[in-house]
Amino acid sequence: MKYILVVLAVLGLAHADCKIRYNVKTITHTARHSESGGVFTMNAIGTNGREVYLGKVDNSDKDTAANGGTDHYHFENVENVGQIACVRISTKDSTDKWTIDYLIIDSSLSAPVKMVKKKKVPTATLR
Repeated sequence: MKYILVVLAVLGLAHADCKIRYNVKTITHTARHSESGGVFTMNAIGTNGREVYLGKVDNSDKDTAANGGTDHYHFENVENVGQIACVRISTKDSTDKWTIDYLIIDSSLSAPVKMVKKKKVPTATLR
């Protein structure tokens, strides 16, 4: 019995240290002033109802978030949101906007999901 408990404890610790890799690809809109030089945060929300903070997206580099540009971001977190249903992009420190045509996100545990910005929706949350 003690042996089983030790094995379960070791497996539990190993699982807690396992990081999930989240990959995000964004396509910035081509219209004038769609680009951004701001700093944003990304969260992923899963079908299991969990939300995970992915990290900061720093577009201050002149080569990121350019009009019509494609950018790739990679994050790691131990939280599993299951199949990704939504991505929340927000900013608190910048008035700069970022118009994204679409975003593709996947994780090491979920299939890729393409999210398209709905027209005339003034939000950075893509579904």
